Amino acid sequence: MPGWTPKVTEVSNGVYNILLPDRHSRKVETTGADIDAMMKEVLEGALSVEKQISLNWNKFLFDLCLNILADLNVEKNFDEKHFGLWIALLSNKRIVYDGRDHWLISQIREGNYWYDACISTKEDLALDVLHFTSLVKSIK
Repeated sequence: MPGWTPKVTEVSNGVYNILLPDRHSRKVETTGADIDAMMKEVLEGALSVEKQISLNWNKFLFDLCLNILADLNVEKNFDEKHFGLWIALLSNKRIVYDGRDHWLISQIREGNYWYDACISTKEDLALDVLHFTSLVKSIK
């Protein structure tokens, strides 16, 4: 997650602590045995923190999208002048973020037209980091 650095420590046999601090010293932390569930928990916590206090939520989501698609050659554009609108494009699929209304839209191109495959609101995205990740991965 952009700006957040995970630190996983085994505190006893089979029990782990995951600390996820950001560059501003805010942190999300959990301890337990199920690393996958714990990682989801801290990522959702970090996303919730970003949603509540981020000065540039749109740029944060753009960077997160690019991190998820890092292994692909993505055409990308972030436009701060238009409410933080951004687009990540792969040939016939794209993710569009409408910064004014805070909608994340997955689209598919058929011929010369783009059709919405899925639309998520800011509230949808903050509730579940896996929802955001799966929506972004849908353009792969």
